[in-house]
Amino acid sequence: MRVLLDAGANPHEVVYPNKEVSSPLTLARERGQTEVVEVIEAWMKNQAPATASTHGEELCQAVRFGDAERLRSILDAEPAAIHQTDGSGNTALHIAAQTGNWKLAVELLQQGADSDLRNKAGDRPIHFALNKNTFSYELPDYTMAGVLLGHGADCDVWVASALGDTETLEELLTENPQLANEARGNPDYPLVIAVKAGHLGTVKLLLEHGADPDAPRVLDPDSPEPYHEHGAPLLFAGHLGHLEIAEVLLEAGANPNTTCMACPSATSAAYQNGHDEIADLLFKHGGVADYGACLNRKHYAPITMALQRDPKQASKELLGSGNPDVIRLCLKHELELNDEERFKIMFNLIRVNSDDLDKAKHNAEVLELFLEHGFDPNIREQENMTLLHRTVGCMWRGRWMNSEEVMIEFSRVLLDQGADTNTKDDDLKSTPLAWHARYGHKKVVEYLLSRGAATNLPDDEPWATPLAWAEKKGHTEIAEILRAHGAMA
Repeated sequence: MRVLLDAGANPHEVVYPNKEVSSPLTLARERGQTEVVEVIEAWMKNQAPATASTHGEELCQAVRFGDAERLRSILDAEPAAIHQTDGSGNTALHIAAQTGNWKLAVELLQQGADSDLRNKAGDRPIHFALNKNTFSYELPDYTMAGVLLGHGADCDVWVASALGDTETLEELLTENPQLANEARGNPDYPLVIAVKAGHLGTVKLLLEHGADPDAPRVLDPDSPEPYHEHGAPLLFAGHLGHLEIAEVLLEAGANPNTTCMACPSATSAAYQNGHDEIADLLFKHGGVADYGACLNRKHYAPITMALQRDPKQASKELLGSGNPDVIRLCLKHELELNDEERFKIMFNLIRVNSDDLDKAKHNAEVLELFLEHGFDPNIREQENMTLLHRTVGCMWRGRWMNSEEVMIEFSRVLLDQGADTNTKDDDLKSTPLAWHARYGHKKVVEYLLSRGAATNLPDDEPWATPLAWAEKKGHTEIAEILRAHGAMA
């Protein structure tokens, strides 16, 4: 481990989709590899920002939970904590801006917080206030921005673009036109934030000073397969219904067929959100809407035409539509799908990521269509996870997004169609029952036990049994339930 760290290995690197448990540090901790953990923690201490501290971390946590009393207690004991950070280099003011807690932001500023301190990614608190996430559709938090500007935060090109401050923006761009295309990290391009905020005049001004209307960027440029994306300004204009901005971007040469990771095209976004004038405009410029957008609008003509023209290719693209009638049409054709494609189609149905049981029941019926048509309920994805493992949905901020009722609904369908309850993944070396014991899903644990899930298997790792996870994570009720079913650690 020391050799790898010295050579530049990252102990925080994770593997999708099981990010929460796949970092080397987490793997070492959960397997009881204490010496490895000590080596990594020593490395982390040396790598942390010079300002990182326990008090800084605690102060950030207090703000994150809106605990004003705790904040004051920490600052009374350690006034310097106001300039100290968590491991990401965020101050408490960064967190206040991110969570929109302007009252705590005012209190921090009154006690001397630096309104322009940057975190490890180069972001200032005002960046968090005006743009929570690059591909979030949240509007800028002008109240928080006003608080920060009133306490001395710098109004740079990006901030001026977010605020629609054309006077300041023109001064800055006249002095340095290259700033129109300055992009880095979370704030992204000035043009992107101007479009998101709906500032037509600001968009025009940026384009006049040479801003690229496609706002291209490369994700993971150092990876073997970097992802090239373009078109975020037009995507946001289409999604949010900014017709005049879309017109201006297209006149400036924007490509109507945008490509942004995990997002629909601008044409699809406009079409499925009912912004027909923008959709028509994009169609006239050569934009193409995907099948999902057509189905959302209940426009079936393009679907049936595509199935007549090229049934195999169209069927392959339409299988993920979630529309039972369309899927039945597709399944009539002989489809050449590999295991990865089949898993993705079925997991997209399971990934409800909410407590919407009605949607889950609808998706469960569609899932049954595939399983009855011969799709394998025990198919595996990377890290050897099965669909029964992935009934949890996706992880967001430390928790799995599907509710327990939704998890049970999909587990029922999979088990009824022959899913094996006792398969194990590669990261946790755990069965679905052990996964749910680890994450505290009591109802799902009880359900899987009622369906015959084993509490112990001959090849179990001692740290990866359902009972070991329940005890390690402090889920005492689940541990009692497992013991009542004969579980051993």
